[in-house]
Amino acid sequence: MSKPLTLVKVIFDHPIKFADLPIWRRALHEFLLKHGTLPFINHQYEYPYLQLKTTFYHDHLQPMLVILGDQAMNIAELFSAKAGPSFRLQKEDQAISIRYISKNQFALRKTSKPNDYRIFNYQIFNERRYEDFQKMTSPEGKDALIREALQGHIETLYKSVGHQPIADSITQMEIQKSKIATINKTRFLCFDLSFASCAFLPEYIGLGNAVSRGYGVVRPIRERTSRQARNRQLGQRAVRAK
Repeated sequence: MSKPLTLVKVIFDHPIKFADLPIWRRALHEFLLKHGTLPFINHQYEYPYLQLKTTFYHDHLQPMLVILGDQAMNIAELFSAKAGPSFRLQKEDQAISIRYISKNQFALRKTSKPNDYRIFNYQIFNERRYEDFQKMTSPEGKDALIREALQGHIETLYKSVGHQPIADSITQMEIQKSKIATINKTRFLCFDLSFASCAFLPEYIGLGNAVSRGYGVVRPIRERTSRQARNRQLGQRAVRAK
């Protein structure tokens, strides 16, 4: 049986724009190199265990570092020091406060029923695949190509962390939005998708290309329990009762 996947999330108490992520990525790599902990990647599957994301806090974005694997706890200790880390941002050292650190272990497994997810800024195409995609005239063919890529990336995640991949895990997929993003001065087509899969995926895990740069972020779709949703349901029941 495969051992659980260790996943650490470190959220920095610092406002950020998505375009600032490359600066933070360089600063974090320098910080880890300075402390003798090299940024790491599974070279066999080219899957990064160190992934920089953004998360909303009140009305602004904050940077969040997601760390996977055996070294995750050791790296978390660097950020748990009372003094807090100091990064070189915009050519000067800045003391950065940590807002939140979470440490979890997950069993990547096949679930008894499909789970609903969203993935944001999912980037899948190299130049050749993008040309194939552009030549397609059938919406069904385009959907099938994206679905095939997503299934492959889920299997790559499982294999890269030492778990048995789950074949044909996607039961449903829908394209919510497509957009052009610039990565290393090159323009790429990205997608926001909703999908259902019986392969368990931890929140904020990255799938696809450029996951270490904040792309391909997976979030579970939770049932709406807000007051507005509940009131809407009560209103619908009242109308039916009439």
